[in-house]
Amino acid sequence: QLLRGLWAVGYPRPGETISHYAIEALLGSGAMGEVYRVHDTRLDCTRALKLLHYSGTIDAQDRARFLREARVAAGLNHPGICTVHEIDDIDGRAFIVMEYVPGQDLAARIAQGALPWPEVLRIARELAEALQVAHAAGVVHRDIKPRNIRLTPEGHVKILDFGLAKLAGADELTRSGAAAGTPAYMSPEQARGGAVDARSDLWALGVVLYEMLSGRPAYPREAFAALSAICHGEPPTLPAIPGAPPGLAALVEHCLRPDPARRYQSAEAFLADLAALAGGSTVAPPRRRALRLPRRQPRLLWAAALLAGLLLLAPILRSWQVSRMPKHIHLAVLPMEVFGGGERERALADGLVRHLTTQLTRLERWSRDVSVIPACDIEDGEVASSRDAQRVFGANLVVAGSLNPSGELLALTLELIDPRGPRQLAAAEFSVPRSEALRLHSEALAQLIRLLEPRLSRGHAGDLHASESPGGQSFGDYLAGLGYLQNLDFMGDAEQLARVDSALAAFGQSLASEPNFAPALAGRAEAKWRRYTLTRDPRWSAAALADCAAALAVDSSLVQGLRVRGDIRAGTGEVERALLDYRAVLALDSLDVQARRGLAAAYATLGDSARAEATFLATLSARPADYVTRKELGIFYYHEGRFAEAVQQFEALIAAAPENYCLGYNQLGGLYIQEGRLDLARPALERSLAIKPNYRAYTNLAAVDYREGKYEQAVTRLRAALAIHEHDYRVWGNLAATLMRLPDSRAEALAAYP
Repeated sequence: QLLRGLWAVGYPRPGETISHYAIEALLGSGAMGEVYRVHDTRLDCTRALKLLHYSGTIDAQDRARFLREARVAAGLNHPGICTVHEIDDIDGRAFIVMEYVPGQDLAARIAQGALPWPEVLRIARELAEALQVAHAAGVVHRDIKPRNIRLTPEGHVKILDFGLAKLAGADELTRSGAAAGTPAYMSPEQARGGAVDARSDLWALGVVLYEMLSGRPAYPREAFAALSAICHGEPPTLPAIPGAPPGLAALVEHCLRPDPARRYQSAEAFLADLAALAGGSTVAPPRRRALRLPRRQPRLLWAAALLAGLLLLAPILRSWQVSRMPKHIHLAVLPMEVFGGGERERALADGLVRHLTTQLTRLERWSRDVSVIPACDIEDGEVASSRDAQRVFGANLVVAGSLNPSGELLALTLELIDPRGPRQLAAAEFSVPRSEALRLHSEALAQLIRLLEPRLSRGHAGDLHASESPGGQSFGDYLAGLGYLQNLDFMGDAEQLARVDSALAAFGQSLASEPNFAPALAGRAEAKWRRYTLTRDPRWSAAALADCAAALAVDSSLVQGLRVRGDIRAGTGEVERALLDYRAVLALDSLDVQARRGLAAAYATLGDSARAEATFLATLSARPADYVTRKELGIFYYHEGRFAEAVQQFEALIAAAPENYCLGYNQLGGLYIQEGRLDLARPALERSLAIKPNYRAYTNLAAVDYREGKYEQAVTRLRAALAIHEHDYRVWGNLAATLMRLPDSRAEALAAYP
């Protein structure tokens, strides 16, 4: 037997053997394989072994990429490039044997702070020399980043992971619809899906230089924000480095020029400028000599037998920096990026975020040092980045993530971010089969809990997992149903109806396999209620109430079922019965902010202003940073005719969060518009736009322009709003009405009418 031990769960264990390599430890895992530290029993030395996943979980294209990585790296001979020793195959699973490189990756070194500039110049020289060899062989790495650069104990560098490398003239093997590279390190041409060459690697080298010198990211860590900044923003400016040569910033800037024609054209050109910059002042460790050994020809043994069984990849935790946690955690969970896949995968990611956020809010029961911003508030605040979360909600900790569907696997990446940098504090990666959405959710939740609240007892952490959720596809259908109900407010009616119908179908599929899954019944009730609000067909509200009753018959303490029933009753005139539902929710969870707001609104509807105000104030007393509740209290005061107190709430919000463009300046500007105080509305809304161009500020400023007779300016702002949310029929109607005021614009106005 070439393989000893049982691989039924997909992992060789320490002590087991692959060919003549004894497994010592798992070093890491990714979308296509695991990397192990192994002992070569023939040569009595340590190696790294990269093992491809089971053939049942990958396709021929993945296998080709895996083997191409080995061949590409094996053809490069330089001390700064990780050496490949062997390619082989065991029972249908290919593996690569590589040089084992001890030490730490450059990302971990940067996480400790900026590097001294002489050390940066030395590392830059070694990296450029390695790239020079790769480029001369016609190889473009395409994923140069700190995590793919290893620092040996002697301080030298090794470039790892040629999995995305491109041979000049070779066909692409990147999966259609998937991102080739890491967003924050992609050159503009790579981010746009254009042709890449050696200059793309030199752009990424410039990003790495910037981060080594500054100790902070050059571009946002969230994929969409990074790609937007790279493609449309200005390159970052390097801060002053005490004692550094005057031309250092220019060297970095030259690497980061958006136009490849104006960038360094070769590693040789970069090295020439680097040598001139150093001027002999850089102290380098002794130069290494490239040791040239005769290379074995890779031996491929293709076996017919395939190992069966489902695969769950162990999570990789990277650089957990618990010491950097704020004393009081005010957490935001951002919408996830989705690479590849379609509408279903987007819905799955949105539903996963909503469900994770709901579970994490339960941490507030056991620790006053943790507060979690509800998913509905993140949506209402139009938050798309960690910086947005800090500006709008005062978040001091942000969870960002990405979902990458690949073949039969779902790969999830989670990042914990300090938004003040922004700076990545931690990251985790893991994959599960597509049919195991519950395991995806459970693993993500477990890692986040362990990081966010290490003081929780095992019992408390276990409580978060205690809900009876079905495995298999049913839970995935449930998450997709939740996801289809997200972000509906800026869509047109037809698109909203289509999304709601998709949600109904997803919940129906979940219930077809698990008829008594109470959360799916409550989710379907929410979808039916949404359909009622769009159609005003009373059959949908009745059907929604029936699903609530069915959910609560299965689980009478289901908060989601009680809250949705309260919303339905409040929206159909049964306000006093809605009060009972909201109170029932709060009896189960006194911190449920949505039920608190629903209760306050119900009191206001019944004319009980004193209780409504008291409920709002009690919520703010328990959650001082709950800016959405403060906004709603301001609106309540306005409707009560207490204008000065309404203004005070928004001014207090802005004082607490001076960059709150959405809930602060936009709401204050809207309030002044309602009162006809255009002189005060305009500066508030312009301040909102100065902080961040956003939809609500554009539409409200257009209203100010229209009232002041500035129709052309109003048209410009409305078009800017539609560039952000193109499906809002109200804005199209306002655009048409404004165009009618302009000469020679009647035809355009008629075309704009929804």
